[in-house]
Amino acid sequence: TVRVTDARGRAVARFTPARPGRETVLLLVEFYRRGEGWKVRALGQGYADGLAGLARDFGVEVTDDAPPEPATAPETPTPGTDSDGFLDLVNSARAAAGSPAVRSDPRLRSAARAHAAAMAAAGTLSVETRDGVSVHQRVVSAGFAYLTVGEHLVSGPRTPAEFVAYCLRAERTRRTLHDTAFTHAGWASVTGGPSGDTYWAALWAVPLTPDGLARTTAEVV
Repeated sequence: TVRVTDARGRAVARFTPARPGRETVLLLVEFYRRGEGWKVRALGQGYADGLAGLARDFGVEVTDDAPPEPATAPETPTPGTDSDGFLDLVNSARAAAGSPAVRSDPRLRSAARAHAAAMAAAGTLSVETRDGVSVHQRVVSAGFAYLTVGEHLVSGPRTPAEFVAYCLRAERTRRTLHDTAFTHAGWASVTGGPSGDTYWAALWAVPLTPDGLARTTAEVV
């Protein structure tokens, strides 16, 4: 049983999985970074074959980190991946805050596009839309195994510039945009639905790698 308490020691959640059968690995809780703090999400998934089971069940790959390279300037996104100027605006805002650039990832963009469309169809902002699928599930289904993921779910702004300006307006949304941990991004906007508003889904993530998992474990445990 996993019990989660607040800063005062009061219980806020309890998660008790079914008794393991053939599993050799039981993933009870996912810790992920959000700004300067840590969040927890209960999963409750058993794997008889460890991390390989996660890759099999979710249809994702866990890859080794690339060998260390000499420090260089932040990587410039590949030409043609930012036709709407979104990434340039984001990385300019991150650079102003001293954060490294993020790169566009087609899997995250696919997940963002699906979630923005679902929100527009429902006419409401939500981490989990009416189809019962959460934005985090969409990321995994798109083939992106993540160590950390953050999101901006916004309605109203009509252009990338308006979206970035909105995110920079408040400390909470600005913190996610500036988070130095994030390395990959995906975004989409869809206009329509009952209200005719524009719905945005922007995803920020760190891919799951063995080295990254080890570093996170060392920080948390």
